Formats: sequence, C-alpha cells, structure tokens
Amino acid sequence: MKRSYIVGLVTIATLTISWIERPKIFDYYNQLTKIREPLTEDLRDNSQLKASFVGSAKCMECHEEQYHSWKVSRHSKMIQDVDNNSSVLLQTSQSFQMMQILTLGSDIPSGKV
Repeated sequence: MKRSYIVGLVTIATLTISWIERPKIFDYYNQLTKIREPLTEDLRDNSQLKASFVGSAKCMECHEEQYHSWKVSRHSKMIQDVDNNSSVLLQTSQSFQMMQILTLGSDIPSGKV
C-alpha cells in the first residue's frame, strides 16, 4: 500500500514537472532535430588561418602538471594510429556500446593480441 502511494506521488510529480517544463522540452527537442546547414565560410581569425598542431610537448612548457596527468591517462591515447603504435588496441565494448582505446603493457608479445 505504502509503495503504491509513493509510486503514485512520484508519477504525479514527474507529470506535473513535465507539463510545466514542456515549452523548454519541446524547444530542446526541436533544437536537437532541426536540419543543420554546413558552414560555407571559415570562421577562424586571419591570424589562425595558417595555424597547425604543434604537438603535446608544446603544452607541457606552460602546463607541466596537467600534461603529466593527461599523459598517463587513456585520454592521451584516444586518437592514435594503431598501425604506427602497436601498443594501442582499439576494442569495442559491447556492454557499454562505445569504443575504448586500451594501452597494453610491454609484457605482451608482439602478434599475440
């Protein structure tokens, strides 16, 4: 009896909040589902037009503590070419339905993955 009462109250509260917030919900849904036009112009500042990636070592010059924290994380290994770096394995995790990049230790013989 108590459980049914609590479930009923939670249901009524959820429906009430949804009704009150429906304009925001519909606006958000419309924003997510609208057809987007590709950009036709480059929005970068003129000083950035010839910019290129300088490498993570450049970041370390000013942000040493953050660099070392990042370097030992999986984040630093997210975008790597598996052909050029055999210590990185791209694996599909079906339980989470996402791509994960795992770093393998050097104790795993080459070709045994």
